[in-house]
Amino acid sequence: MKVSFLVLISFLLLIHTPAFGQRVSLSVREATLEHVLDEISSQTNSLFLYKDNLIKNIKVLSFQVKNAQLTHVLDKLCQQYGLDYRIIAGTITIFNKETPLDGTSSNQKKVLTAHGKVVSDPGNIPMVGVTVKNADRSLSTMTDSAGHFTITGIHGDKISFQHIGYVTYILVLGIDNMDEVLLNNSVQTLSEVVVTGYGDLNREEYSGSVTVMTSEDIADRPISSFEHVFGGKVPGLVVSSSGQPGDIAEVRLRGFGSMSSSNQPLYVIDGIIFDQDNTSGHSNAVSSPMAMINPADIANITVLKDAASASLYGSQGANGVIVITTKQGIPSNRMRFGLSAQSGVSNIFSAVKPEFVTAEQYKELWTEGQMHRLIQAQGGDFKQNLDNLYHNKLGYFLDGLNYYQWHKLAQQDFNNYYALQKPDGTYYDYDFWGDDADKLPNTDWFDEITRTAKFQQYNLSMTGGSTNLKY
Repeated sequence: MKVSFLVLISFLLLIHTPAFGQRVSLSVREATLEHVLDEISSQTNSLFLYKDNLIKNIKVLSFQVKNAQLTHVLDKLCQQYGLDYRIIAGTITIFNKETPLDGTSSNQKKVLTAHGKVVSDPGNIPMVGVTVKNADRSLSTMTDSAGHFTITGIHGDKISFQHIGYVTYILVLGIDNMDEVLLNNSVQTLSEVVVTGYGDLNREEYSGSVTVMTSEDIADRPISSFEHVFGGKVPGLVVSSSGQPGDIAEVRLRGFGSMSSSNQPLYVIDGIIFDQDNTSGHSNAVSSPMAMINPADIANITVLKDAASASLYGSQGANGVIVITTKQGIPSNRMRFGLSAQSGVSNIFSAVKPEFVTAEQYKELWTEGQMHRLIQAQGGDFKQNLDNLYHNKLGYFLDGLNYYQWHKLAQQDFNNYYALQKPDGTYYDYDFWGDDADKLPNTDWFDEITRTAKFQQYNLSMTGGSTNLKY
């Protein structure tokens, strides 16, 4: 029995010990805590147990360790998110942290001094002038020429490492290893570029009234002509067109400046002023040269709206200027292909759809108008006769007929006017005000000539170039 007990103890120790000695390397940003635990599990072959609702909504903005002990990694994670853990036989259980009775443990009250070195990643080059700050104690210092630093604080204080051009890194004093801190380069998004007649400027540096649209803004909209991309994107700009394919769109950027001359803005494409004259050669079949520009080939559009912006182009820019820059190839030893596809459906917006009368409503309106025409033909004061007939439909007579008799005459005229023809050329004797009312057609011709339109659009591009040529 003693032998069996010793063997069992040895077996448990073999299982339990590796969990404390294993090391982990991680570098994650904007990930879920569940993803971080999965990554630790794959590196250590450990099994994690936790309730889904405990960590489901926890987001890890930034977490980085390099060759750190598993227990140190778990201490750091749990400290940040108010959790605790327990390791039993290679299984790690995550649970809510129990609050101490006095609110603070003796370890948390100790004053600690951290010594370390800050290096850049990649390269492991010592970084000079990195700001090391204890935000909890309003203490800060900077790294020396060799990248070394020294800072003090209380167990659990957050120590931040900041440097221009690098991602800010935060470690916990007394929990995280600060012997060597790696800072990663920070990738900054370039500001929008304003293209003017004199060159390119950052959007923040330009004081005029301008709107910049990038290729991403255009790619999100299923359009056939680039003018329609302005809708809802450029304040004060109005676009209207007949809807005919290839027709010249009316673009109003600065209102109506002339009653006779064109009020269209000036278009400048890759530095060249573009003429918008009709290229079809026929006044009844207008064709716009702007329709030849594929929206997928546009890199950005700069809309210059105020007088100062337009003055760059003289009197031609009096109605505003729209500067278009097309996509350019990148010098490379290989050709690059791009493919985009769009598909969908298009409907006429219900708010602009005309509302037509029904057959019954039309019949009533036509008959009422015909009765008024018959009464007017009798001569005399038409308005007075009409008022008398409507106010006394039974007792007032005009030319021997009261209101209902005049209305009956108008109904008969309707039956005669809209009589349906037989194949032999004669007409049916229908009474559309009686038993034959259902024989009147009740067709919504707007629905008949329109439909839900399906569309598909594909763009295939090839780009490349060399030092002497771009395509």
